[in-house]
Amino acid sequence: MIMNRKLTGKKWLLRSLLVVAGLWFAAACVYQIGSPWLWGHDGFTGATFTQAARNSLRFGIVAQAPFHRGFEPPSPDVYYTHHPMLLHAQLVAMYSLFGFQEWAGRLPSAIYAFGTWVLLFVLVRRFRDESTAVVACCLYASIPLQLSFPNMVNHEQGGLFWIMALLYAYLRWHESQQRIFAALALLFVSLAAQYDWPGYYIAFFIALHASGAALGATQRSRDARVWRDPHARFVGVFSLVVLANFFGFFAWIASVRGGLDDMVQAFKTRTSAWENFTKLQWEQLLDLQGPIVVALCGAWLAAALVRWVRQLRSIPSGCHAIDFAVVSLLCAQLIHTYAFKNAAAIHCFWTYFLGAPLAIAGAQVLVDGARWLSLGLDRVPGMAPSLRWAISALAVGGVCGSQWQFGMQKMQEVVHSGHGAMRSGYYDQYAELHWIKQVRAGYPRPTAIFLPHASIYERRSEFSVYLDAPITGSIARLRRIHQHARSGAFSQIRHRVVLFDLHRVQKDPRFIREVRALRNKHPVVVWDRRFVSMDIAMTGARLDARRLEPLPEPWWWSWLVMKHHKPTAWVPDPDVRKARRALNRYLR
Repeated sequence: MIMNRKLTGKKWLLRSLLVVAGLWFAAACVYQIGSPWLWGHDGFTGATFTQAARNSLRFGIVAQAPFHRGFEPPSPDVYYTHHPMLLHAQLVAMYSLFGFQEWAGRLPSAIYAFGTWVLLFVLVRRFRDESTAVVACCLYASIPLQLSFPNMVNHEQGGLFWIMALLYAYLRWHESQQRIFAALALLFVSLAAQYDWPGYYIAFFIALHASGAALGATQRSRDARVWRDPHARFVGVFSLVVLANFFGFFAWIASVRGGLDDMVQAFKTRTSAWENFTKLQWEQLLDLQGPIVVALCGAWLAAALVRWVRQLRSIPSGCHAIDFAVVSLLCAQLIHTYAFKNAAAIHCFWTYFLGAPLAIAGAQVLVDGARWLSLGLDRVPGMAPSLRWAISALAVGGVCGSQWQFGMQKMQEVVHSGHGAMRSGYYDQYAELHWIKQVRAGYPRPTAIFLPHASIYERRSEFSVYLDAPITGSIARLRRIHQHARSGAFSQIRHRVVLFDLHRVQKDPRFIREVRALRNKHPVVVWDRRFVSMDIAMTGARLDARRLEPLPEPWWWSWLVMKHHKPTAWVPDPDVRKARRALNRYLR
């Protein structure tokens, strides 16, 4: 490939493309940022880490307790220690400032996602050229996985951002030996390591690269004292910082949990085998990154191998800086995927780190291809330079446009099927969540304990985070807890609330018989003639009914909140008799 040559063309067009791509990706980063935690990857991780932050603020604990809903502080045996803690610290800060709003939880990830796009441009422009940087940014902003999960509350967005910052700082130090970049590399590797595990993979490749540079410099100078080379000293300090992060985190886990048993079990589970794993990953690669960028990356790798073979006599660090960035990111993703097969098969967002190397590699192929095409057209008699440039630019634009169209289509599919829930007959659980948020508002914590019946669809973390209260498994246990609570955390309980869905309760005749006997003794609320809440701690039979009414839709609603659900509000049911008939029909 031809390196470090500027593409003949108009600067204004490149800058315009960059602005358009940036505005588009910024808009994608805030797409549905205010939506509830619906069923799917986005909802599950958002609800889980939100509950952990809530418990840290509520009980004053540092560790994460994402599945604890009790009234007393969580015990160490429920602490979640499978990931570093920086994401948790940020969520605690955001929720303490803005309250438990969904957008507050997603905002840091959205900022990281857009920041990664900016770093991509800075990195490629510095170590390649501006034309390639612009094309790389256009490709990155069209990859379905980057468009579908930019504001997901998870470790990938911040992890990739700090990795890109680390690569830039290290490569700047490698070329200039300025101490400021060495210091930044040490800072960024700590932040990357405390955000997600792939930071350690990149740190390993950086240590290898710097070691190779030190050995090569020693061979050239014929000085056997390797430690005199700046790269050797950098490797020593850099490795100490990385090891301090690694062993410090595990020492903290051992101190708060009393050992590493949970971490070992999580490692065994996530690394367990998965049938037809490679085939599954290839299918998801084509589906969530796209055949165009995958093919471009394959072309880049083939050309790069030819170039590297021709440079076999060069020192290990003799490859171009941008080559090192792409290869290290590709290898990091390969390790991350095949080391944790079970996790990679379950979580379709696992290959999020692949977006940057695919964009960089694809951009190099397109820009170099355009240059070769322009050189070929130069031999055509009578062809004006502006026409050659226009044909080359149209060729690159056609590929990027096709990828963008593919990315838009897949983005809609992934976002509106539970952010990659990969489940046939997808049901987003929006109705249940909208109802349970209103129910919970009527019972301040810690005055109530709940029994959500099995008729409520998929009672996962997305449901539990809005309920935010202890849950029991039977009406009998609900009664016993109230009867025996005389002191401690349960002494304030004044409400025992049974929750069920009339549309699905017929599958449990025994439960129907129980609530049929209770409905004439306790207050009942029928919600939208479908959902029922019954407080069996309160006496006096009465029926209340609520109905969902649509609200005017603001212009920003479909993009920032929800596209397929309109804003609504609970109001008194104008016809209580219809609500009563619905209750009688399903409980007869």
